[in-house]
Amino acid sequence: YAAGMVLHECLTGATPFPRDTPRGFLARKLETPRVRSGPPRRSTERRTLADVVAWMIAVDAEDRPTSASAVGLALSRV
Repeated sequence: YAAGMVLHECLTGATPFPRDTPRGFLARKLETPRVRSGPPRRSTERRTLADVVAWMIAVDAEDRPTSASAVGLALSRV
């Protein structure tokens, strides 16, 4: 999750849930509609970098990658 947040900020220059305070950040995160974005289903299915980052920072932990290897594999397919 943290790597996805840093990657998002490195690529865009902003946090994915921009607010002025930590409390505002958390409120914005909790207000954001949950979008399920998982890894490619088949080895031939391609994802964009935005898809991979969205998967890494999914609000629900069970929707995020389970390992750095999964992230590396997804990024190698971008």
